[in-house]
Amino acid sequence: MTTQPSYIQELPVFEGDSTEWTAFQVIYDNTASLFSPVHNMARLRIAIKGEARESCKSLLYSSMKPEDVMKALRAA
Repeated sequence: MTTQPSYIQELPVFEGDSTEWTAFQVIYDNTASLFSPVHNMARLRIAIKGEARESCKSLLYSSMKPEDVMKALRAA
C-alpha cells in the first residue's frame, strides 16, 4: 500500500458541533476507500473528541466497522 500524505490520513477533529458534521463526514467519505477498516477506525479514534466521543465511545473500541461509528455520529 502506498503511504498517503498526512493531510489525507488525518481527519479533522470532530467534537459534536452540528455545523462541523457535514465537513467531517465529507472528508471521511472521500478518503475512507484509501484505507482499510482497521486504519479507518484508528483515524476515527484520533479525530473524535468531546461530546461526539461520548455518543459513540463504546463503538470506538468494540466495533471493527467504521460505518457503525459514522452511523452513530449521524444519529447523535
